[in-house]
Amino acid sequence: MFSDPFTYHSSRDKVKEVVLSLNKQYITIFDETRQNIQVVLSLAYAKCLWTEVKGKPGICFIHAGLAFKFVSSNNVITRWKKLLRSLVLVSDFHEMFKVTKRLGNGSFAKVFLTKHKTTGVEYAVKQFAKKHSFKTRKGTELL
Repeated sequence: MFSDPFTYHSSRDKVKEVVLSLNKQYITIFDETRQNIQVVLSLAYAKCLWTEVKGKPGICFIHAGLAFKFVSSNNVITRWKKLLRSLVLVSDFHEMFKVTKRLGNGSFAKVFLTKHKTTGVEYAVKQFAKKHSFKTRKGTELL
């Protein structure tokens, strides 16, 4: 298990000191005393984005439609980036591309028209629903 102190920023601009603990299946969010569990996020269903909150580096976990934003020092964020890349779906996609419109849907994915922010080149991008794809053999073969 791996733990570090973070500052949680809620969508309502509330700030709270917490401790994040990471193992191979879950991220557990404790209060700053490490005595009380606040939230447990399953890595199987979480998405991770690198973010910045008020000029500080951070991590945003998307889980069950909710966003959990945490900030810490550059060293802590760098360490967590390295650890999380092997455990959870990590995306810096929105830093590189702008989604311009939805082109279509399929059984396992949605297709979007995107534009690269630096070059302006347009791409069709397929977004797979990880949770549904792993349920069938055809879905895992597509991935």
